[in-house]
Amino acid sequence: MFWPIHDLFERGILTQRDLDLYCKPEGFLGTHPDYGNPGIEASTGSLGHGLALAMGMAYGDRLNGIEREVHVVMSDGELREVQSGKQFYWLQL
Repeated sequence: MFWPIHDLFERGILTQRDLDLYCKPEGFLGTHPDYGNPGIEASTGSLGHGLALAMGMAYGDRLNGIEREVHVVMSDGELREVQSGKQFYWLQL
């Protein structure tokens, strides 16, 4: 099972039934985490865009005094994007 989805189960966001129906016509979970699914705050398009979005969300939370974790699931293709390299550099600042 795709581990971020299992993580949502462990946090009580998804049910066992949700996991049982993963990638099945009668279920709502597909292979891509879509905005609107429980626990998903954004769907991204272009490779490398998700990291920038998550960084902005985390930075905004910090500025607003909100304490929470922001997770990003990235593929090897995203890690090869120039945009991702620039974002990792910014994270070090």
